[in-house]
Amino acid sequence: MINAVPDYAEIKVDIRFVSDDVVEDIKEDLVKIVSSNTIEEAKSELIIDNIFSAFSNEYNKKFYEFVKSISIKNELGEPEGFLLGGASDAAYISKAGVPCLCGMGVKGVKGEWNHTNREYAIIDSALERIILIVSSILELENKEL
Repeated sequence: MINAVPDYAEIKVDIRFVSDDVVEDIKEDLVKIVSSNTIEEAKSELIIDNIFSAFSNEYNKKFYEFVKSISIKNELGEPEGFLLGGASDAAYISKAGVPCLCGMGVKGVKGEWNHTNREYAIIDSALERIILIVSSILELENKEL
């Protein structure tokens, strides 16, 4: 007979947050969860591989408003800003005090299926995004954000 209970189990968790202010509370909660074993002789360990800073910054909203104005000026429509749950490579740029927008590439999925096999991009929007990005760069000359 084969034992149906494995001798080892592992879980990986991706916790997203929109403010770095909650990081210590999250760590404390995880420690409580891991240390509350209810199975006799079971052992658990918390390993935090990485803490990804939240993508939020005072400069980003102002920069978004600037890019939105460029989009409207170039008759590309009014872009829709939305929050993606807190994690982004762009967080590192924002932490340095540099305005940054995440997801400026081609139009497509809006967060729900990011980084899954259902993620998609609308290829026809590539030229529109190139125009928006180049126009924004050209307008940034001699402008302080």
